[in-house]
Amino acid sequence: MKKIIKNLAYLCVLTMTLLCSGCGEEQVTISGNSEENVTEKASQQGAEEAGADESVTIHSEIPEYITVFVCGAVKNEGVYELEAGSRANDGLEAAGGFSDDADTVAVNLADVLEDGQKLYFPVGGEQLPEESEGGTDASEQRLVNINSADAAELMTLPGIGETKASQIVEYRRKNGAFACKEDLKNVSGIGDSIYEKLETYISTE
Repeated sequence: MKKIIKNLAYLCVLTMTLLCSGCGEEQVTISGNSEENVTEKASQQGAEEAGADESVTIHSEIPEYITVFVCGAVKNEGVYELEAGSRANDGLEAAGGFSDDADTVAVNLADVLEDGQKLYFPVGGEQLPEESEGGTDASEQRLVNINSADAAELMTLPGIGETKASQIVEYRRKNGAFACKEDLKNVSGIGDSIYEKLETYISTE
């Protein structure tokens, strides 16, 4: 009888031990699942934040600009960078406004400016060339003297950027003044096609 009771007691202890061991494993498993859930949520949140940052980058567009040469009867002649779609009045304001002797009605201040355009404001009483049949503004008809123009003024010519303007100035420094307009083709990088675009906009005197 004592042996039976002893065996029953042993079985009870063994059963309790197994039950406790199973509970511990279950707790560990639950804890592991919780960590996985937290990690997964953190990953999702990070992905959403990254997506938001990417969205901001996509919608942040770089504004376009144009470069114009404002000269004539203005307070500060020079090359100015304006927003695309700017009008002649914006170029005038960038140059400090009219000078005291300016003809304030000769140029249409509502004209939309183009990249590389020369915007010329005449003085009072100055006679400007009449507008051509093609509708070119009189302020764009003033010729650029390739023997005296600096790099900034040369850059207002079609097809002439900073590099070619510097090459023209350097050529002129080494070889002297251009005897005729065609001599401009002696400058490296200026061939027949570019010269044809420039011919009606340049002079040597």
